Amino acid sequence: QTNRDGMLTYNGPGQLEGYVIMELDRDLHEFIGTLARGITTTLSTYGVASVHRHGAHAGIWVGERKICSRGVRVKHGVTFHGFALNVTDEPLPYFEHIHPCGITEEKVMTTLSAHADVPMEQVVEDVARNMGTAFGNAMRMVEPQELGFFPKDKPDWIRIRPPKLGSMAKAHQLVKEAQLHTVCEEAHCP
Repeated sequence: QTNRDGMLTYNGPGQLEGYVIMELDRDLHEFIGTLARGITTTLSTYGVASVHRHGAHAGIWVGERKICSRGVRVKHGVTFHGFALNVTDEPLPYFEHIHPCGITEEKVMTTLSAHADVPMEQVVEDVARNMGTAFGNAMRMVEPQELGFFPKDKPDWIRIRPPKLGSMAKAHQLVKEAQLHTVCEEAHCP
């Protein structure tokens, strides 16, 4: 749970997550509209008509199904957060266990693969290009390592692994068997 409007969502495999990080040089609502335009333009190139909704069910919608969540925060004049575009069918089973973004209707989420056959690599390139066009800047997707996050070589002090005994080992096994993704593992916490 979070203190955001949607309270709960899913981010994981099958989604393209993008964080447009820049100094806010425009009204926040204009920024969000520009962000949404980058996504709707990309979808239209694949023949998928979509609209940007505001309010309680904010995001990018294809008919009565939501295909992309979006959200932005600003700290010290710099934007962070962004969007999560459902590209493949992988996220759909996870959405069945929650009320994604506070939406209580069942099976409200959709994916690009339900409407067009476009590989993730192509979607990445197209979203980056269309975001750049929408914002009037050349943009490209980067990996966190390129920005100095998650260094490839961890310092020696972080390489020590705690013993996996008792409940820790059981929890680790359950997570592995259920093929879950955890924040701790993704962040490579010691």
